[in-house]
Amino acid sequence: MDTVTKETTRNSDLNIIDHRLYPLYYTVGYSRGQAGYYLYVKRAFDVMASLILILCVLSWLYPLLALIINMSSKGGTLFIQKRVGLNGQVFRCLKFRTMVINDKSDLVGAAWNDKRITRIGRILRATYIDELPQLINVLKGEMSIVGPRPHMLYHHQRFSAELPQYNYRHWMKPGITGLAQVKGYHGGLRDKYDIYGRTRLDLFYVQRSSFGLDMMILLKTVSVVLSFNKNIQR
Repeated sequence: MDTVTKETTRNSDLNIIDHRLYPLYYTVGYSRGQAGYYLYVKRAFDVMASLILILCVLSWLYPLLALIINMSSKGGTLFIQKRVGLNGQVFRCLKFRTMVINDKSDLVGAAWNDKRITRIGRILRATYIDELPQLINVLKGEMSIVGPRPHMLYHHQRFSAELPQYNYRHWMKPGITGLAQVKGYHGGLRDKYDIYGRTRLDLFYVQRSSFGLDMMILLKTVSVVLSFNKNIQR
């Protein structure tokens, strides 16, 4: 199921923060040489990791889940949504479909007890298996294993209008997992402070990103994924 987010919003939709908050993060502290080396190593890791996982996991899991997902509800195996990536470029982000077909998927994120989520969808979301097709996005160079999570176009328009430094998060490729997610910011947006907290961590990652930090985030991600009861709220 391919979805296309509306390109326009109303002014009233942008009023998500109604008073001053503390400043966000500022500049990226890499020299050109350091950044080049790190990004080269990061890309090499992304290619190797995504290839291994696609061949060893996704190759047999995809047809199995395709059967289960399509038996549970109509709409296809994948949910394909336009999201914002590196340097603000739009790409098609892949996920296993976890919801019934609806006309709000490009405007309203998943919420606690969301009736749009199917039974198999709840399991896929709780275990983060729904994100595995993004390994294809990683292999194509549109995403990285670790980085700020990509947002749908509607949310991007809202948040960039309210947070002046929001777009700095696009200096790095979006990731399947990220610092904000392992710090507890996963699932739907709960309130106006939620996106503020996520953005602060995203900008911190952009500024301090390193291979060591990436490995720490990956190890923490394993712990988060295994915390099934916590993840079920996705």
